[in-house]
Amino acid sequence: FIIYNIVTKFNMIVMIVPAVASVFYAAGEIFYVVKRNWLFGIRTPWTVSDDFVWEKTHRTGAKVFKGIAFLSLLGIIMQQYAFILMVVLPVISALCLFVYSYIIHIRHKKNQKYI
Repeated sequence: FIIYNIVTKFNMIVMIVPAVASVFYAAGEIFYVVKRNWLFGIRTPWTVSDDFVWEKTHRTGAKVFKGIAFLSLLGIIMQQYAFILMVVLPVISALCLFVYSYIIHIRHKKNQKYI
């Protein structure tokens, strides 16, 4: 913010977009290694109750969040869409991962019945 006062014009999007993208990428990296817990991760009733669903959801979530990181970097080029790429896209992806974890849970539950 000091730079904004010193320099005549400073585009804050150029600073914020890489920072947000790095947070999404770091979350994607952590999703690969995080074990089932109650504090961090994609915590739905289905992922917390079953190791298989947790693992499968987090593997997919890691890829999704890394993809979001790279897509949000497009906000530097297309600044009019920076908000959509940094906020709306992750929210929609989180909702999709929620539904995905439920689908994995149902399929895993059906397969366990017949084993």
